[in-house]
Amino acid sequence: MFPIFLFVASALGAEMSPLKRQILKFQPERVEFYKDVARALLPKRFWAAQPSSYKPLVGAAVKPVCGCSVEDMFQLHDVFFSNITGPVDVDFYPNADSQPLEGEIWFESSTATIDTSTFKWEQNGEVSFEWSFQVAGAGPKAGLKLGYKVGQDSTETKTTTFTKKRKLSCPQGHLCQVQTWSFSASIPGNYFKVPVVDFKCLPACLRWKHEETGLYHELNSTSKVALAALAGKSSTWDSLGKEYFELRDKDNNPVSSCPPGGETIVGIQFPPESVKTIYTQAKPHNPSVPILDETKKPYQIQIMLDFYMKNSPGEKKREAVVASLTQEDLDAMKPEDVEVKFFVIDSNIPGVHADKNIGN
Repeated sequence: MFPIFLFVASALGAEMSPLKRQILKFQPERVEFYKDVARALLPKRFWAAQPSSYKPLVGAAVKPVCGCSVEDMFQLHDVFFSNITGPVDVDFYPNADSQPLEGEIWFESSTATIDTSTFKWEQNGEVSFEWSFQVAGAGPKAGLKLGYKVGQDSTETKTTTFTKKRKLSCPQGHLCQVQTWSFSASIPGNYFKVPVVDFKCLPACLRWKHEETGLYHELNSTSKVALAALAGKSSTWDSLGKEYFELRDKDNNPVSSCPPGGETIVGIQFPPESVKTIYTQAKPHNPSVPILDETKKPYQIQIMLDFYMKNSPGEKKREAVVASLTQEDLDAMKPEDVEVKFFVIDSNIPGVHADKNIGN
C-alpha cells in the first residue's frame, strides 16, 4: 500500500509578463477553458525526491552490512508527496513564437517555457541541484529530473517542434501572433522525512528471508530501500525508524515485520501494498510543477491570435492596423477596442485538434 501522507495547501505568487497580461485581458474565458482541460490531465498521486542529497540517519548504534560507512548507508531523505483529492490551481505560460505581424507569418517551432522556480529544495539555505519527479503508480518512465542553480531560482525551457517551417496568413488590417501555451499546477503536499538504507557498497547480491511469508528481499549494489520496508530485520534498525514512521495492516493493526515486494518510487523501494506506512514527520509545501505527458514533454497548445482594432465612435473606418504595433501597445488597449479571434494550430493535448481555416 502506498505510504500515507497528509497535506496542507499554501499560496504561491509570480510576476506576470506583458504577454500573459494581454492574453488574460483579451481572452480570459479561453484561458480558463484550457486550464480546465490541463487540470483534467493531472495524476491522482505525485512524488518528488532529491536523490543525490540526504542527511546521515543518526540516533541508534547501527552497523553497516557492507563496505560503506554508517553515514553513507543509513540516510534520511526528504520526499515530497501529494495525494490529490481536491481542486488544484493551474496556471498557463504563454510563449511568443512570432511577433504580432500583418500578412505572412513564418514560424518553425513552438517553445514551452516552464516556470519551475517555486519548486525548490532548501537545505541550510541552499537550493538543490536536481529533483526527481514521479507519478505514483505509473512506473519508472514517469520520472523527470529538473536542474537548479544553487542559491537562486531558475527556469527550465523546453523546445518542441510541432511542424517544420510553416506559413500562416493574417488578414489585411489585422495583427496576428503565433503562441504556445504550456501549463503548471500548484500541488498541495508535504515533504516527509523518510529513512533509507543504501546498499551501494554491497560486493555481491544479498538475499534476506522474510520468515512469515518465506519470500526474500533481493538486494544488490543498486538497492535503495526505505527502512520501513525492512522492518523486523533488525531490532536496532527498528529502533532507528520508530521516530519517523508506523506500519499497519489493512485492518489498521500494527505490523512488526514487513514482507518484500514493494514498488520503487523516486528511486526508493517502499513497503508493499499490503502494508500501510504512516510517516510522522512532515513539512507542508505547495510547489508549482509542469503538467507533462507520458514522454515527459509538457502538454501544450500552439495557437494564433488574430487582433483587429474596432472603430471608435466618430472615427473613420481603419483600413489597416499599423504593422509595427508592439506587445506593449496591445497590452495598453482596452478589450472593447479590439476584436480577437482564436485559432488552434497544433497540440499534444488529447482531444484538442487544429482548426481547419486558420486566419479566415
